[in-house]
Amino acid sequence: MGMARENILVEDFVESANIFEGSKDDPALRKRLAQLGFRAFVKMVFEDNFFHGDLHPGNLKLTREATPRILVLDFGICSELSPKDRFNFIDLFDAVARGDGRLAGALLIERASLQDCTDRAGFEREIAKVVDAFHRDVGGGRLKAGEILSKVLSLALNYRVRLESQYTSVILSILVLEGVGRTLDPGIDIIKLAAPVILKEKLKDWYHGTQRENAPA
Repeated sequence: MGMARENILVEDFVESANIFEGSKDDPALRKRLAQLGFRAFVKMVFEDNFFHGDLHPGNLKLTREATPRILVLDFGICSELSPKDRFNFIDLFDAVARGDGRLAGALLIERASLQDCTDRAGFEREIAKVVDAFHRDVGGGRLKAGEILSKVLSLALNYRVRLESQYTSVILSILVLEGVGRTLDPGIDIIKLAAPVILKEKLKDWYHGTQRENAPA
């Protein structure tokens, strides 16, 4: 469809089914779809920095083909992070993925645009508890990445550490998509799926930062 432009909306009709109904009799397909959907979202957030903000089941369809594909509908709600917020969110997600809750708490305080936290040690300790609980439960299925990030938001509010509004957009999107993914595959682990992409993006940021530092004046 090479006709789409900034001022031209192109529509098409594709035979499709509800993502749950279309895969209900095929556990292997459901698992593949869950991983495919999360990998696509991780790419949107961490590589493209332009992500769909409303990935509920109604906006996810399944093509009626021998090898079904996911159709993503309704891009009316899309978001992106500023370069600074993207850099900080990647570092925060990396700390959570590696199970370093203390570092995650420290990053939230040090990089907050505005904060009035009077108990830094307490905040870092509580963030560490949340992250530790998640990593102890890996494979157990009781704790979800979206819930962990929501608890981080709640702690930031309680300890008067201001988070950027776009963080909330990402976290809400993760919560919605994780609900879909867990229905398809209860054992899905978004942290594990995101980790390689986060590492690649951190290396890219480090490389470009080094290049800027070493550039001739």
